[in-house]
Parts: sequence; C-alpha cells; structure tokens
Amino acid sequence: MDERLIRKTLADQLFKIIAQNGWSNCAAADFMGISRNELSGILNQKKDVRLSTLSLIAAGVGRPIAALICPDAAQHFDNAEIIRRVYADLGRLQKGGAA
Repeated sequence: MDERLIRKTLADQLFKIIAQNGWSNCAAADFMGISRNELSGILNQKKDVRLSTLSLIAAGVGRPIAALICPDAAQHFDNAEIIRRVYADLGRLQKGGAA
C-alpha cells in the first residue's frame, strides 16, 4: 500500500474520530497518549508514525490499527459499529426502553 495513502487514511480517520467525540486536538492527543505536536504532524500528514505510536492511538480511540490505516478496514469497522448500535437500540426497544 502506498505510504501517502496510509498517511491520508490515518489523518482522515483521526479527524473523523476527533469530530465524532467533540474533542479538541489537545484532548484527542491526551486520549491517544501522544503529544500534541505528534498529533498535529499526523493530522497534517507530515509525520512518519511508528508502530508503537499507532498502538497507543488505536488503544486510545478503541479501534484496531488496521481500521486507522486501511480504507477497507476502516469502512468495515464503521459498518460493524453501526450494526452494534442498531442491535443495542433494538434490544432496548424490545425491552420497552427508549432508543
């Protein structure tokens, strides 16, 4: 896979996760266990990312590494998350709770 595509996918996924959680970049860096400068370099696609850093980020955002760097895996993960939420909502509805 092209290194530029990996960097772009990682940046795109992180922008999406940050927006979904309503995090500032400072808060996001703290959740991911990396420095603010490192996060900035990743988001600007200027930073080479070590596997250890990817592991920290993945753990911090609750996603597998593949879902952060591979477009197909990212889409799979997003689809699986949607399905999990739908099933959880259906379960609550079946029990008479609000979704």
